[in-house]
Amino acid sequence: MLYKYVRLWILDELKDLPFNSKLKIIYNKNYGMDKKTFKLGSDPFYKSYFEYKTGKLKSGTRTETKGEIDCKVYNSLIETKIENVQIVKDWGKKELKKIFVVEVLMPNNRLAVEIAVRHYLVKKQKIHNFYSGFPLAQIRHIIYDGKRIN
Repeated sequence: MLYKYVRLWILDELKDLPFNSKLKIIYNKNYGMDKKTFKLGSDPFYKSYFEYKTGKLKSGTRTETKGEIDCKVYNSLIETKIENVQIVKDWGKKELKKIFVVEVLMPNNRLAVEIAVRHYLVKKQKIHNFYSGFPLAQIRHIIYDGKRIN
């Protein structure tokens, strides 16, 4: 599949970003049992956040994080719609306002997440120091009950 659909779930709203912050993306897996088949499996996902150093030289510096985004990659738009329906069942309709689906033209999952996060930051958060992934990424709007959510 050449097109990937990346679901961005904004866990921590990005405000007052320091000038020396760097965008970090890490890969995680949740291990557990599938509800439908009762087989052990894993659920891969990515987390992105901004990391920066604070403190003084005398007392020592520490790293802090800001703007956490949970990212998951899907191969089709139908999978993302099914997952959004499950989110509404579990968390309610309010949680859909924090979710964005970005369609990315990229064969690699890691690069697709990188482009999707940068596209979200440029288009929605208005941070313009990044490459926006213009020809490769496009935000898909979530429609629920005939109304556009985000």
